[in-house]
Amino acid sequence: MLSAEQLFVRRYDEVKSGLQARDDFDRLKMAAALRQLLVDEQPLVHAANRSARIKFQFTVNDLGSIADVPVTPDVIFHGHGLDPTALHTDRGLRHLKLDQFLSVPVLESPQRNVTVRDIIKFVANKAGGVHFDLSRSDDDIEAERVLQIVSRVGVNSVAVSLEAIARITLVALLPLRQAIVKLPSEIQLFAHCALESGTIEFAGLGQFLETNLTHELKQGWGWHGVLRVMPQAEPGERVLYELGNSDGSPPRITLLTDDSGDLLGRVQVDGETTSEVRAKGFRGTVLFDRFTYVAFEIAYGGDVETRLLVNNRLTAFERVTSKATPKSVSRHTIGADLFGKRSATFQLSELVIADMMLDDRLRTAVAEYFWLQWHG
Repeated sequence: MLSAEQLFVRRYDEVKSGLQARDDFDRLKMAAALRQLLVDEQPLVHAANRSARIKFQFTVNDLGSIADVPVTPDVIFHGHGLDPTALHTDRGLRHLKLDQFLSVPVLESPQRNVTVRDIIKFVANKAGGVHFDLSRSDDDIEAERVLQIVSRVGVNSVAVSLEAIARITLVALLPLRQAIVKLPSEIQLFAHCALESGTIEFAGLGQFLETNLTHELKQGWGWHGVLRVMPQAEPGERVLYELGNSDGSPPRITLLTDDSGDLLGRVQVDGETTSEVRAKGFRGTVLFDRFTYVAFEIAYGGDVETRLLVNNRLTAFERVTSKATPKSVSRHTIGADLFGKRSATFQLSELVIADMMLDDRLRTAVAEYFWLQWHG
């Protein structure tokens, strides 16, 4: 069962996806999410905000009212004009609480205003966002009449209204999403590669990212990524990530896949000792060619421990002994090895590299972060 915070994030992202939809049917679904977030008897936004206690501010353009117009028109449609990201006005901005925002008119007529709340409820409850209901109250009939006046001149009043409401809502509620979907502050970060949406794609034909650095590994290290390992463009070992030194001296830490279809984590601990952990037959599992949380971790101590986890489940573990354990690294690469060779075919949504080995609690928190951020 989802918590209020988790459900809030999914509904928030549903609204965001609705804005990117290509047809009106998919955009209708925004009304269902907006209704649950803002309008229900117990709005989800309040339940999800109990811990964060963020003071929401819905910012709209000050557009005046129908009373300000010298000759009263049949209807005024504010539409995109409500949204400051779409239009700037001379009258400035209004910063509103939730109830005030829901009462803002989207359409005004001498007989009745149609507010933000009216639009959300009508589309969700009557027009198919949640329910398709042909019954109409007097208020529904009047709201529909005003909406149809605008639609007769070629403007999809419902779609335009929903889009403006959605954009204003996403801006207002973003601080709560950021407060919920975040990495634990206890994680000591070595690197963090995050995209707002989409992926970085590596086609296995020489594309890779590289960074030169000066760093001394501490008591542990961990690679945590949401990635999609795909059929490889070329045979042999193909490197997803590598950390080490440009002169080839140890340590050398490599995440790779090979012709057997295994997913491997390999560590050249010193000049004589190598540790290797494998997710055997990974290519034959349902997780191959799908976005998956993969973790590859090392712990330094009396011995060196290496572990590989897939979707936060331990797949392989090895402990080796090293007399001298070098820890100085000067280069890391994504998509190929340290020398730009053995490039791999995969997609990467987000990468968190920790300058420590995570305990079970922190690793579970990272898994939940990835799940909320990438929905898988």
